Amino acid sequence: QIGTFASAVFIGALVGGPIGNGVGSYLGRKISLMTGNALFVVGWVMIAAGRDYSVLVAARFVIGLAVGVSVLMNAIYLAETVLPRLRGALTTTLQLSVSLGIVLSFSVGIAMTYRQMAVLGASIS
Repeated sequence: QIGTFASAVFIGALVGGPIGNGVGSYLGRKISLMTGNALFVVGWVMIAAGRDYSVLVAARFVIGLAVGVSVLMNAIYLAETVLPRLRGALTTTLQLSVSLGIVLSFSVGIAMTYRQMAVLGASIS
């Protein structure tokens, strides 16, 4: 069970990338980014409200979908909209922001329950 719980995010991200690419090509980059954000909120609400193992695994899968969509679409959106001379710096900043967000969530997570973290995640998504 631990392996399934831990890998649900990664499986979701693996599926979310191609879905994000399809949505981004068909509906546009902004709509795709908003879809990824909506998936984050849905996933966090599922975690906050989830009472059993299967709901929490499904919620982590949804968050993985959101990660797959968002990471791909953020990079494509930046590459298409930013001036070439700023593109490298902003792409680096994007990756740095993701890494700092992970460090911050681990730091804050020490003092909070997973439900409190889910409410926080949903509120800032």
